[in-house]
Amino acid sequence: MRVLFSCTATEGHFAPLVPLARAFTGLGHDVAFATASAHEARVRGEGFEHLPAGIDETEVKHRMADFRDGIVKIPPAERRPMAFTHRFAIVDSPSKLPDLLAAANSWRPDLLVHDAAELAGPPVAAALGIPSA
Repeated sequence: MRVLFSCTATEGHFAPLVPLARAFTGLGHDVAFATASAHEARVRGEGFEHLPAGIDETEVKHRMADFRDGIVKIPPAERRPMAFTHRFAIVDSPSKLPDLLAAANSWRPDLLVHDAAELAGPPVAAALGIPSA
């Protein structure tokens, strides 16, 4: 089976997926990670194939600069839902969607595994007619 992991190109989103990816490879499955090019060395360093998809943390920060300036005026307890939505649903996932779809069409996975904040994975899996988790 071919299993494509998709995550944001940050350690906190990549590292938690590594044990599951290793479990799949340990069972003889092919595994690849789709994440920003800037994270390629980290992915390959763990022994996985890398498929470039999405923007890196530097670009995310750049695209969120105006939003960040405004959100600091909101009480801290109210920031998290707004920040999550903006970061992952407005900035990151729409930027990743075309790259991820192209990578998945090329690599042809049987399953797409994504972290909880990676919102491009489910629609790509649906478009390909494969399960996502």
